[in-house]
Amino acid sequence: MQEHSSLVATPTKSRVDASGPETRAAILHDVIAPQEIMFPNTFIGGVGELSWSIVDMRAAAAVAAEANVAVQLFPLEPTYMMVGAGPMQPSSSMVFHVAKSAWTVQYGGTTTVPVRFTPMNAGRYHQIWKVELSLGTRTEVRTLRIYGDGTKRAIPTTASSGYKPVTARQQELDFGSVDLGSTSKLKLQICNKTDCNYALNVALPSPPFNVSDKNKHVSLKSHHFVSLPIYFRPNRTGVYCHTLTIDVQDQDSLSVQLKGECKIH
Repeated sequence: MQEHSSLVATPTKSRVDASGPETRAAILHDVIAPQEIMFPNTFIGGVGELSWSIVDMRAAAAVAAEANVAVQLFPLEPTYMMVGAGPMQPSSSMVFHVAKSAWTVQYGGTTTVPVRFTPMNAGRYHQIWKVELSLGTRTEVRTLRIYGDGTKRAIPTTASSGYKPVTARQQELDFGSVDLGSTSKLKLQICNKTDCNYALNVALPSPPFNVSDKNKHVSLKSHHFVSLPIYFRPNRTGVYCHTLTIDVQDQDSLSVQLKGECKIH
């Protein structure tokens, strides 16, 4: 998770003369809020957190029965995403989240709303939100632009640290004793402990062990695991052993021992 920081509106001198008449339009101009939020680089699968604040700088002469300003905040358009130097494209995922969509700002006060950024893929994100301020019958509409960059987490190399981001939960699969002509199936669980997606290529084992063609190439999502079916189909009696090799993108291969025995019962 990224370090928490805040975006707070910087108060400026009120543009309303407290000694003269004031319209509701002028009053709303003295409710100050940033027009942009820019998140720092945030790892895929992580959470970026910032705060968006509204400051009420209305003059005392403006405050009567309608003391509080109502605020609503909601998206005007889908999230757009740019990968590399490509064009902005609509994203299917919602990556910007506001803690609440409606609240009030009291006279002379500051209201702070947490905003979160949860990128699922690497790229630059952008979304426009609508800010609606209401005081009595007067309504003013503003926009808030939110930006954020999703980045891949650097993974230590196996050569330098011995760390493997993708691992097999079992180092050995023992099928035990299987009748001649029958089939036994066990599942090998392969885990991804990182924020990145990985491609796996399974080398076909020697008979009587087997992996189906549809499972030879596997896509492993971040923080997920897959269960890879392994089959043992002996057509002769005997004891069988084999080392199953799984090639993993950007790391050393995984090796799992397969064992099984065929008997006539």
